[in-house]
Order: sequence, then structure tokens, then C-alpha cells
Amino acid sequence: MNQHRYGAPTRCVCPECGFEKEKVLGRPCREEICPKCGNRMIRLGGMPTPPVEERHKE
Repeated sequence: MNQHRYGAPTRCVCPECGFEKEKVLGRPCREEICPKCGNRMIRLGGMPTPPVEERHKE
């Protein structure tokens, strides 16, 4: 996995649908909107979330 300086993560992920994209240097993932479902994205590794399949069991 590529990393920006200081080991910052280089991926953003949608906590709802699991879509991932490359992080834009200087722009926080929380400002990115998921193109698949419209939710705000988070930094990969930013918070623990169960796998997508487990969130949609109910």
C-alpha cells in the first residue's frame, strides 16, 4: 500500500457500502462523498467497522 508522508493512509472507504478510493493529498476523507451510495467517506483504518456483509444481515 502506498503511503503519504508520516505514514498517513492513502485510501478512503465508505462505511455503508464499502466502496474504496484513493485519498487526495490535503483533502480529508470525511469531505469525500461516496459515488455509489452518497454517504460521507472515512479514512481507511479510521474507525473499526464490521464487514459490509455483517452490517446488512438484518
